Amino acid sequence: MELRTSILYLDEAEHIYLPLIGPSQTCLRLNRPASRLWRQWMSAPVDLDALAAAERRLLDELLDKGALHVLTGPEHERETMAPAGEHASP
Repeated sequence: MELRTSILYLDEAEHIYLPLIGPSQTCLRLNRPASRLWRQWMSAPVDLDALAAAERRLLDELLDKGALHVLTGPEHERETMAPAGEHASP
């Protein structure tokens, strides 16, 4: 499963900061382990069966809050079919 985000986030000082995702639409700061997971999820497909229970809960929470979304359907096919170094155009 491939994940993407449509929000602008800050990756600084070993932490990921997600605006408007925290309580009352505050900025959510992921701890270091969660930040490492975020970076992994942004760079490679996710194997749901390989996730520990706590990792799966984090993933589900970030999906529920809209911080992440699953790439599926025609847009996913266009992106994966684009030649290396090029972005697929709609």
